[in-house]
Amino acid sequence: MQYRRARWLGPVVVASLALTACSAIGGEPVSVNTPAGEVASTAAPSSGGQSEPSTGERARNDLTKGRETRSLDAGAMSVTVKYKLRNRVEQWSPGVAQPLTVSLTALAQQGSGQYAASTNQKIYLSRLTAYLDVSDATGHLDSPDPLIDKPDITPGFFVTTPSSYSQVFVLPSLPDEARRLTIEFHYEMLVLQSDSTPRDFSKRAATDTLVISLP
Repeated sequence: MQYRRARWLGPVVVASLALTACSAIGGEPVSVNTPAGEVASTAAPSSGGQSEPSTGERARNDLTKGRETRSLDAGAMSVTVKYKLRNRVEQWSPGVAQPLTVSLTALAQQGSGQYAASTNQKIYLSRLTAYLDVSDATGHLDSPDPLIDKPDITPGFFVTTPSSYSQVFVLPSLPDEARRLTIEFHYEMLVLQSDSTPRDFSKRAATDTLVISLP
């Protein structure tokens, strides 16, 4: 697919408002050198799956109220992600950068099939990547680089409930002709069995998509 270049009003490389993300509760993550296991699964949002609107239909807008909560499944884990846009979409004018808060917490699945904070498992967020796709009324425009948050601690941010991850990203200002911003989130997590010897990690992955249509 060929992308058309757009005139950007802000910097191409978007920066995070905070230098590092944080865990709201809990102790310091454990530092280990053992390699991670294979990716177990990729999840889909429980409320997602909306199709592109056809002519005459209202454009999809996941943050029309300024916030959205998603429940994602990642193997034997349940991940809750909350998104909060500082300014309502109706007030989002082209050329204005927007702070977007992303918060995440995770639960492990117990033997009964229920999810709970397990004392035998510790879950860490090892990387978050957000891919941005910008389009106008006729198709895709040249889009900025993805947003990436990778912790400088090993194995990552501790996100086992009640601990949580929270970060503020600055979505770039858009060109005048832009009408839609699609954000595809990739969450990479590591699960540590605290009683395992040696201390091996298994990988889990979840994905989610937000669509923001400008008025």
